[in-house]
Amino acid sequence: MAKKMIELNVLVSSPSDLKDERNLFKDIIHDINNELCGFTQIKLNLLIWENYCYSDTSSDPQDVINKQIGSNYDIFVGILWATFGTPTKKAGSGTEEEFNIAYKRFIENPDSVKILFYFKNTPIPVSKINPYEINKIQDFKKLISQKGTLYWEYSDITEFEKLLRLHLIKQVTNYDNKILTKKNTMKNDTTFHTDSSNRNNLVTKFQDNELGFFELIEIQETINIEFEKIMNSMTETINLLGENLQKRTSELNYIKKSKTIQKQKLSQSKKVIDFSADDVNHFANSMTVLIPKFSSCYYKYITTFTSILSIQIEFGSNDKEIELSLNGANEMLRTILFVREKTIDFQDVIKNWPRMSSKIIKSKRNCVEILDSLIYEFTKAEHITEETIKAFH
Repeated sequence: MAKKMIELNVLVSSPSDLKDERNLFKDIIHDINNELCGFTQIKLNLLIWENYCYSDTSSDPQDVINKQIGSNYDIFVGILWATFGTPTKKAGSGTEEEFNIAYKRFIENPDSVKILFYFKNTPIPVSKINPYEINKIQDFKKLISQKGTLYWEYSDITEFEKLLRLHLIKQVTNYDNKILTKKNTMKNDTTFHTDSSNRNNLVTKFQDNELGFFELIEIQETINIEFEKIMNSMTETINLLGENLQKRTSELNYIKKSKTIQKQKLSQSKKVIDFSADDVNHFANSMTVLIPKFSSCYYKYITTFTSILSIQIEFGSNDKEIELSLNGANEMLRTILFVREKTIDFQDVIKNWPRMSSKIIKSKRNCVEILDSLIYEFTKAEHITEETIKAFH
């Protein structure tokens, strides 16, 4: 059955002097959608007035854009550089008016829209310098900062592309995680299994986006411990079932070679097969608990990881420092790929086990479906991690 996709509309707001940045959006969104296709229910959709709005007449052109776009967007992206933009009847420019609308929505319902804002700090050519415009931009930057809006600065188009790609991926993973949380009937473990009340306070602040670089590093270390614990539990659970199935196979071979009568052999073999089904059911129950734990832990990790990288770029960390951060993501990716391959091999073992009774057939089918779900989660995490790392290369 085809998975129902959820579209997140991305509204881009900027004056005309940022044409190169606006042109990037189409390719970046296309790349992200292609990379994550099949591994998330989320699809990004670009909204820019020149492509979305149709011709209409009004004494206020900005009002035409506002009415046609309305609240039909989930992510607002604003960009400013040398020009503040053309004044409207309600604000100093179209970009400011569109930001005000998005901010009002956010205040009324923080889940209704996410706001991303970027300021280009590349030197302005002498011919384009307008002190009045620059002053308005600086005032606006101060205003949105006072309102609690986090913004990023970039020095060239390459840095902007990296930031934008990273932040849009983060929005996709955040929305996807919300969907996962709603579907997950188990209680979400927001404390990362730690007894430290201080750590619990950090997690609460993390959920409210009130953490700085050092707190994020501390939380990431806690998540890494939890991640290792989950992956070890998965590996141990797979190994245990493998050992049990080998033991059952040996028992079946022993019965087959015994000199007892055929009727007794069948009876004894059926008991061993039923024990095997119990082993498989126990394994499936354990994995049913571990899979949502893995997904939750992974999304906590990738969200923290992207926040750390954003801060590093914001404060001009050098390539070596960023590479050290990327090494952690690469190490996690290698672990995921290793356990995924082990899971795929083990799934083949389960599939090839003999269809000796209805009980083992049902157990096998259920186990294979659960392993399919686990492999899917691993593959989705692989693509999201690779896409995030790609943003910095």
